[in-house]
Amino acid sequence: MNPKLKVVLISNSIFVFAGSLLVPLYVLLVSKQGGNIGLAGVLFGLPFLSSFLTGTFVIFLKDNKLLNRELLQLNFLIRGFTWLILVFIQVIPVLVLTQLLIGISEAIGSPAFNSLVSENLDDKRHIREWGIWELIKNPLVFLASAISGFIVIIWGFKMLFLVMSLLAFLSLLYFRAYYPKNN
Repeated sequence: MNPKLKVVLISNSIFVFAGSLLVPLYVLLVSKQGGNIGLAGVLFGLPFLSSFLTGTFVIFLKDNKLLNRELLQLNFLIRGFTWLILVFIQVIPVLVLTQLLIGISEAIGSPAFNSLVSENLDDKRHIREWGIWELIKNPLVFLASAISGFIVIIWGFKMLFLVMSLLAFLSLLYFRAYYPKNN
């Protein structure tokens, strides 16, 4: 496997794990702030709408290897700061803002990730290497989902958001340290 592809997959694996920590607990977070299941559903879907709207601009960006690296790093950074905001402020208007930021982050990060993976696939091994990503991603989502409840029970939501934020920043640092800058 291409060494650059390994860096992309590892850094994004940490990031996917971080993002998956909140998914099974989102309704509980919203209800603790005075919201209900309906609001939780809307807020949970809001990043998808935000990503769609941001994506309508992202698709016009010119393909560029440097831009792909920068956008992936910006994705890690935005998400890390977004989750860090939630360590300090957990009220419905801030949840709306953070969900919008997560959608923006997704709209720039997913195409950049997919592009970096695609440009670093070994010839004649595309199915195998995309398959490896799926084999990495799915157990990480399971593990994060299983662990997140215990983090909240023992330490609360603030600790969960701190862990998520630190993992996003770790993804950024790992990518910056190991992905070649000169090509």
